[in-house]
Amino acid sequence: MTDENVNATSDQPVEVAPAPEPPAAPEPEFTAPPAPPAPPAPPVAPPAAQPVAAPAQPVPAPMPPPPPAPPQPPAYAPPQAPPQVGAQTAPPPDEKQKIVAGILAILLGALGIHKFYLGYTKEGIILLAVSLISFGMLAWVSSIIGIIEGVIYLTKTDEDFYRAYVAGRKSWF
Repeated sequence: MTDENVNATSDQPVEVAPAPEPPAAPEPEFTAPPAPPAPPAPPVAPPAAQPVAAPAQPVPAPMPPPPPAPPQPPAYAPPQAPPQVGAQTAPPPDEKQKIVAGILAILLGALGIHKFYLGYTKEGIILLAVSLISFGMLAWVSSIIGIIEGVIYLTKTDEDFYRAYVAGRKSWF
């Protein structure tokens, strides 16, 4: 219904007074204390990281199988021949031996002292005999041989010197 009511007998509208507002509820004299705050919510773990899908790529063709491995040597060492009698073993090269032999060759090469030092007795006797038998007239030849050998000894590496003059028994130059 509307605020205007129509009288059934008359065509004139009848005005009706609006209904009075209900009285407001009285305020209570006692007020309740405020409610305690709610406990904090437990922390929520972040969602697990989802792997990012890579853009679709064509799948490469499967690789062919690797070639077979080469045959392996036997796990044991084959027997070796025993060392020969009189064969020298290879101690590490001695730089001191090289330097002493070079200095002896330069200073006393005419007398063959460097040859005796290296163990070349026959060659040492030859150089000494040339110098003594010729009464020093051919000592200059032995001296030149000694200087040349001394320079060669001092310019070789320790390994080359050892390989050539100690283990290899190279007697001249």
